[in-house]
Amino acid sequence: MTVSFFDPGVFQFELLQLRALFPYLALCMGMIFTTIASAKRLPFIAHKIILFISIGTFAGAMALGLETPVAELFGGSLVVDDMLRWISLGVATLALLATISVYDLDHSEWSTLLLVSVAGMTMLPGARDWVAFFIFLETVAIPGYVMAAFRQNRDGGYEAGLKYLLLGAFASAVLLMGMALLYGATGSFDYSVIGEIISNGLSSPLIVAATAMIILSAAFKVAMAPMHMWAADIYQSAPSSLASFMAGAGKLSVFGAILLAWQKCGFFTLDKIPEFIVVLSILSIVGGNFMALTQKSLRRMLAYSSVASAGYVAMLLPLGESSFPSMFVYLITYGIALAVAFAVIESLSAKAGKSSSTNFTVADLALVPAGSAKTETFLLTIAIFSMAGIPPFPGFLGKYLLISELWNSSPLLVFWIILGSMMGLAYYLRILVPLYFEGSQSKKGAAPSRKVPCSIVYAAGIGTIALFSWLWVYSEFMVEVEASATAVASLIQ
Repeated sequence: MTVSFFDPGVFQFELLQLRALFPYLALCMGMIFTTIASAKRLPFIAHKIILFISIGTFAGAMALGLETPVAELFGGSLVVDDMLRWISLGVATLALLATISVYDLDHSEWSTLLLVSVAGMTMLPGARDWVAFFIFLETVAIPGYVMAAFRQNRDGGYEAGLKYLLLGAFASAVLLMGMALLYGATGSFDYSVIGEIISNGLSSPLIVAATAMIILSAAFKVAMAPMHMWAADIYQSAPSSLASFMAGAGKLSVFGAILLAWQKCGFFTLDKIPEFIVVLSILSIVGGNFMALTQKSLRRMLAYSSVASAGYVAMLLPLGESSFPSMFVYLITYGIALAVAFAVIESLSAKAGKSSSTNFTVADLALVPAGSAKTETFLLTIAIFSMAGIPPFPGFLGKYLLISELWNSSPLLVFWIILGSMMGLAYYLRILVPLYFEGSQSKKGAAPSRKVPCSIVYAAGIGTIALFSWLWVYSEFMVEVEASATAVASLIQ
């Protein structure tokens, strides 16, 4: 068996390749310094400073690399192109928001694990064979298992982390089995070779079975029904900042990776596979929204909302790479709004006198002292309206792009996104009712407020600014791309 990833010659780099590698070298240096900071027991702020420098350098290098030639690394197993750079910038944004808002962690290893997870998330969409895909995917998953259980002594963190680990191991085993069957049927792990075999009509029931296994494994990673069982426990028990990061950035990375992998491998041309993806999407939309309607815990409500959002995006997967801009806008706006919502909930639970936000319910919002959380209420309103897709907030554009993209290919499927959005309004608006229309119950005799750093609110504010800024940056880029395409077309004519 010959796999380019293990060829010794792949480690000979040219200048273009070294430039493409520089962002990852910045992350590696950050890992070294955060490990030293942990060993030396440096203050919490030292870890944040190292993360800001490392992730900021990484993001800056990725931004400067936009519209430069594509670089192939490690024998073509990793390809750094504009699609990967945009996903990397989105992941870096969510990682910086998590860095600002993180607090109250006894484990100093969180900073190193965060950087390792960022590295995996930003390499995964660049994989061009299934061996590299699996390695990068596990680089994302393994730090997530640890970070999910950081609060193992309280709030059910140990149970949630163990459940995530066991289910994650099962999903990885299913992925490996699918990869093995795929190799047995095609003789290759390379996307392009597999795609060529399938496009020539040489597919077999073995390839269809392998594809189904790979799809089910991916459904677990993005928390699609019925592989979503772990999501609610992780959202509820993991530290707020890390939970929002793993949810938002993880979806952005994995959806980008599977969109590219499945198209290049030709999975969407296989019999019944597009229909199978659509069925999973509908289950996620209806099931996620229905379960969110029945929740009292704010964190669990957001978890099932995330299941529904994964269904919205998965609807577009059979459309191929042409749907990436729409998917990207929706995922980045949803991810940032989710990070803002988690930060605000942490602050509101403290002001309501709750020992932790893990069991903070909709009814507990009425315990927030009147007039003490005007900033948090304003920021939460923007985040909720954006996730619900209400104009003129950024999330509306993301959902509009999903619907318009889907309308051109299958208008009937648009019904499910509209239905899910209407169901989502019922529980999203229920969050805001106690803050705006119910009198405070905590004017006298309330439990004392819990102290949380001001950085929690700062993170929510910065996230709100980033929410609107991202739309402007990406829209400007898309205008330039369309202008360039028009100019090229006119020259050809």
